[in-house]
Amino acid sequence: VSWHIAYDAVSAGKAVGNHIAGEKQLATAAEEKRQYSVEFMMGAPEDYTAYLLYQGVMSVLQPYLDNGVLTTASGRVAFEDTCIQNWSSADALRYYWDNISKKYENGPDILCTTGDDLAKGACEGLTISGCPADKWPLVTGIGGNQAALDRLAAGQQSLSLKEDNALLAEKCALGVQALLAGKSPQTNGTYYNGMTDVPVWLETMTLAGA
Repeated sequence: VSWHIAYDAVSAGKAVGNHIAGEKQLATAAEEKRQYSVEFMMGAPEDYTAYLLYQGVMSVLQPYLDNGVLTTASGRVAFEDTCIQNWSSADALRYYWDNISKKYENGPDILCTTGDDLAKGACEGLTISGCPADKWPLVTGIGGNQAALDRLAAGQQSLSLKEDNALLAEKCALGVQALLAGKSPQTNGTYYNGMTDVPVWLETMTLAGA
């Protein structure tokens, strides 16, 4: 592998975690004796990007789980326990109904998802279970699709990060042109793929709707 280009999944996961920490002011929650319930809905277990997103999220939120500021009634925190097959909204709805809905009267305070289709399933689950607007949790997502923008406008989703595939394609073309010309494409890091350190260019996601 000569070169790899992708969105920086770890940084995107950190952005999701930091959004939650900022919105709920988690840094001062312990001393102010505030506590929030949170449930996690991560991506497809076979997708390494999903695991990198999870790592980013937990690098921010794990300390708050450790000190009790964040609690999870389902007990499902590990990546393998929170995965949603195929990043599917239907599977996300099923996961919410089977593992989360019965644990809460309305819903948790926070639904941390790392995909807009996962957020869609979570919001459908909240609606079906009759969660009132004034008890609606903070819901996160990644993707920046139109349905997510509609949920942001309606106040059902608090965050979506945008994946601009046109931008990624443009930078990919420039990288391939450099390789074909015998030059080194632009890089900003490396990924170890189990055999070697692969040069990478990691693009940063932006806020959808911004």
